[in-house]
Amino acid sequence: MECFQLKTKRIELKTKSFELKTKNPQSEMPFAKLAGKWSIDSPRFTRLLKLIILSIMQNGLSLVHRIKEPTLASSGAPPLMLLVHGLGGDEKSLYFLANKLDGRFFFVSVRAPYALEGGGYAWFRPRFAPDGSAKPPDEAEASRRLLLGFVDEAVEAYRVDAGRVYLFGFSQGTMMSLGAALTAPEKIAGVVAASGRLLPELLPIMAAPDRLEGLPIFVSHGVRDEILPIRYAREIRDRLSLFPVELSYREYPMGHEIRQECIADISDWLGALLDDRKGNQPEGVLIQ
Repeated sequence: MECFQLKTKRIELKTKSFELKTKNPQSEMPFAKLAGKWSIDSPRFTRLLKLIILSIMQNGLSLVHRIKEPTLASSGAPPLMLLVHGLGGDEKSLYFLANKLDGRFFFVSVRAPYALEGGGYAWFRPRFAPDGSAKPPDEAEASRRLLLGFVDEAVEAYRVDAGRVYLFGFSQGTMMSLGAALTAPEKIAGVVAASGRLLPELLPIMAAPDRLEGLPIFVSHGVRDEILPIRYAREIRDRLSLFPVELSYREYPMGHEIRQECIADISDWLGALLDDRKGNQPEGVLIQ
């Protein structure tokens, strides 16, 4: 008999059947009939077991998410890449990046907590001032805390390297990723900030400069972005240049999107960090 321990839940594998046991006896789920069709050594059985384990983990973590396991080996526990979507997206929005970036990562693509009436999800639902500017409500701060809490949950649940946790944010997801990293830099090994902005509300609660020293941040933005104009990226660049972070900055001839040339640069930058090479690149370069 083989046993796997996942927090408070236990899976027992017997010769031709297995059952899921939890602390609540009423929630026990027998799988004997289903499992009895296959040998426990069969690949099909293994895939079924993985699905069940992932389902258990999903139920135990605070954010709905999708995962992709590493395709390349690491020395020790794998690094974690958390994909953080923008306004109106969900856990599927950035999942394609799991097939584009370094295969050593354990990818977790998360869904924001607030459902939108028109579909999709948000980390916060903007409120607009009389002058038309968008003001993030208290939901933004709640989501920042939630994201940091989820990092701890994911590290424990998926047994990834707590010292190599990376965030890849897009649009509103960039606001959340920068918020998490700049207030709790000890938890984050690096940030990709794509097509986003730095929330002014974050500035008073940023970590002290000595805690931010050496934090790798890659900022990418499209010069033709009509959703969040390029000035927001330049504000991030100018603000972060005042701190001892390792800043890489790129502008691209694109709109509010992530194009392949942008992904290629980010992938190279992340690979250098994983290889413990210098990841920062020249700033202010427009890729033609």
